[in-house]
Amino acid sequence: MKTIPKREYLKMKEVLKRYYQHVKSHPDSLLIRFYGLHQVQWFDSNSKLQVRYLTIMGNIFKDF
Repeated sequence: MKTIPKREYLKMKEVLKRYYQHVKSHPDSLLIRFYGLHQVQWFDSNSKLQVRYLTIMGNIFKDF
């Protein structure tokens, strides 16, 4: 899991359907496997809205 900038989050949302179709059609593809794309929001102690974007990817050094 890692944080990503908003622009990467938005781009991934844009290509997610095509990415999924490609990985499903090509199970031996060497593309990294993405398992999650999340936007997390919360209010900090000053009542200011905080937003983080996260992606969850498969580890390239371990079989899943």
